[in-house]
Amino acid sequence: MSSPVKRAKMGQNHPREPIYMRKSKKRFWFHYNKPYSQKYKVNKWSVHYDGVCHIVDSINCYVYTFSRERKKQPRVVMYGDCTSFEVDNGKAIIK
Repeated sequence: MSSPVKRAKMGQNHPREPIYMRKSKKRFWFHYNKPYSQKYKVNKWSVHYDGVCHIVDSINCYVYTFSRERKKQPRVVMYGDCTSFEVDNGKAIIK
């Protein structure tokens, strides 16, 4: 049984969330979030890192990514390994 995904608060307290730095690489994955996009009338992305789902407006990704097709929603997700993850004013920065 999998645990529910924790959602990050969308910058309520601070416009700049902390940077997650690691010496070893950690897996991340992201996909287009249609329900949030329809609700806010702006394209939104879900970026999953360290068991937390971050809802962002855009993604700057500086590492290799791979696509994966699934039989259930979301149908296509992009994933990769990173050593640094940061959310800054609605933009995910992945290195």
